[in-house]
Amino acid sequence: MNPIPAVNAASSMEAGTVQSVAAIKVMKMAMQNQESQVSQLLSALPQAAPQLATSGSVGTQLHAVA
Repeated sequence: MNPIPAVNAASSMEAGTVQSVAAIKVMKMAMQNQESQVSQLLSALPQAAPQLATSGSVGTQLHAVA
């Protein structure tokens, strides 16, 4: 990455604008870091759906009283 265009742009901006741009860049970097961490956590979760009961009285019968 060539820093010259960023330096030229920063030198022509006002101080408040430069601070705002820097704060936004830091926030974007932090959000990208969090996104990476969350995707790693999600990929570590088991992907298979739980097996449902197919026989017996638990989980296979519905008892409804109206």
